[in-house]
Amino acid sequence: MAIQKRNKGFTLIELLVVIAIIAILAAILFPVFARAKKIALLNGCLNNMKQWTTGVLMYMDDYNGRFPYCGSSKDYAHKPPITTMPGIPQPAGRGGSPTLYDAVDKYVGNAEAIRYCPATLSGGAIETWKKSVGWSYWYLCAHNNPWTSKYPDSALCGYAMSDVKNPSAKPVIIERDSSLHGAGGGLFTANRGYCDGHVKGWKVDQAGNLRTGYVGRDGTEPVIN
Repeated sequence: MAIQKRNKGFTLIELLVVIAIIAILAAILFPVFARAKKIALLNGCLNNMKQWTTGVLMYMDDYNGRFPYCGSSKDYAHKPPITTMPGIPQPAGRGGSPTLYDAVDKYVGNAEAIRYCPATLSGGAIETWKKSVGWSYWYLCAHNNPWTSKYPDSALCGYAMSDVKNPSAKPVIIERDSSLHGAGGGLFTANRGYCDGHVKGWKVDQAGNLRTGYVGRDGTEPVIN
């Protein structure tokens, strides 16, 4: 009597088991990959901020140790030539630049490549409102900027490094849209570039974002009303 050979291949039960295993692995690994991507975008943004902060310090070496006299973004740009700004000293003979990007781009070799936070670009084309300001970051200058005007002690535009009492606690550049780096539970990571050249991400809520972002030149955090 001939012995029947079993056909090679999966049975329905075996196939279902394999599919179940794949589904379990996917459920485990996809969140890991998502977190890894989020961390990579955050680190890329911190790297951008480090280069811009270094560019500001290089600018200051060429302009008598004063912070750039310019606007924070295209939405709040200076319109040179500017001769006066109440309460903010202007470097002699300088009309200022429209934005910080314009002031320090020559000190940053790949300015166009680091213009936007990678998290802004991760979804594809930049949204019109984000692109309209010209880049992803804020420079702390008071000219026509409602937030820096609200916390005037945080302004650096035209001031000297000697006016900053605690450079390691005083941001010079912050992210315009910190909500890009969501941390869950109503928190997000807000990146800062500081006057001493270091960069740091703070895990904060909205009120903490204002406190850590608009620290005064003396190193104190503002009172949030």
